[in-house]
Amino acid sequence: MKNGALGGKISGAGGGGYMMFYVKNCFVHHLVNVLNEFGGRTERVHFYDKGVITWKTQD
Repeated sequence: MKNGALGGKISGAGGGGYMMFYVKNCFVHHLVNVLNEFGGRTERVHFYDKGVITWKTQD
């Protein structure tokens, strides 16, 4: 939280898992850099107020 996150959630079990953080736009790059320093992999997600959106990719 000291690196800009307003909240977070840890999910998963065993050898894998996922950490998700809610961050104001002005702190995103800083938090990504901090996580990368610890060997983390970051992904950007988007929330929509219209419900769930899905899509398929070609394998």
